[in-house]
Amino acid sequence: MIKIQSKLLSFIVATCLVMGVHSAAAVPIYDDAAQWMNGETATNHSVQQQAQRLNRLVDHIHRTYRVPQEVVVEIVTEAMLNARKYDLSPELLLAIMAVESSFRDNAVSHAGALGLMQVLPRAHPEKIREIGGVDALFDTRKNITTGTLILHEYLQLSRGDLRRALLRYNGSLHIPNAPYADRVLRHYRTFRSVAEPDQLS
Repeated sequence: MIKIQSKLLSFIVATCLVMGVHSAAAVPIYDDAAQWMNGETATNHSVQQQAQRLNRLVDHIHRTYRVPQEVVVEIVTEAMLNARKYDLSPELLLAIMAVESSFRDNAVSHAGALGLMQVLPRAHPEKIREIGGVDALFDTRKNITTGTLILHEYLQLSRGDLRRALLRYNGSLHIPNAPYADRVLRHYRTFRSVAEPDQLS
């Protein structure tokens, strides 16, 4: 049993279970869950909002991509934790995963990119060493952590220009009219409309 470090995240996931994710095996409680708080005091209302957001995303990905619910809960929770760490949108991370791997944690591209966020080991050898080697990219948590860090660094390199950062992530910055960024942004808009249906028209 993993020690629970954050009552907030456990309540978010527990609320999701009440709202429809019924499998007890789907509850991911992580040692670093305290990141979620980030020094803030959460209200019950904010917890309920995040629980509803997580639940909507889990349900949409489960139905659309036919990924087991317990797997999706872990993916979405990791996306939320890593997005908070780097001040990103979790829906953006999920959009990258949708385009890169269709949420298949065992995905391997013809170029050798691996896992959910299709991290290319030869392009990031130091990061791969830090997580324990190439095979670690098939681990949900390590893949999302690594992919999010790479995106964060590309955003800094691109001075906040998301389109250019996405093209760097895909390795297509040098290709005129490369479609990758537009594909990710379309999925991003879809996931945002799923997560916050009352805020987007």
